[in-house]
Amino acid sequence: VLLPCLLSLLFVSLSSAGSGASATPPPLPATVCIVGSGISGASLAYFLRKYSPSPSPIAGIRIFERNAVVGGRMATINIGGETFEAGASIIHPKNYHVSNFTSLLKLRRRLGDDNDDSDSLGVWDGKRFVV
Repeated sequence: VLLPCLLSLLFVSLSSAGSGASATPPPLPATVCIVGSGISGASLAYFLRKYSPSPSPIAGIRIFERNAVVGGRMATINIGGETFEAGASIIHPKNYHVSNFTSLLKLRRRLGDDNDDSDSLGVWDGKRFVV
């Protein structure tokens, strides 16, 4: 939702700058700041760079992330030498934009297995597994 709005704003400002008098200076390059490097922030940065006109009025894209890694809520944790998924690790196939973005970047997907035993899912409450 944010991407179409930003791109629309970018192209409107470019077209209005081009329709004025020739004495109007071109717009100065802008730096776009994105808060968060989850799937939304990462895809916004990717598509802004990909679809910006050339020469681009975007001087740079800065992503601000509070964690040391990208991925937002998609995360894993290690407990006792075992790796567990600890966030939004499921991408529903009906989520068109996320599914297309993962395909575009050729990210590896691991599909669920109907033969997985029930012990492969757990809910951790911070102290113990409750499910």
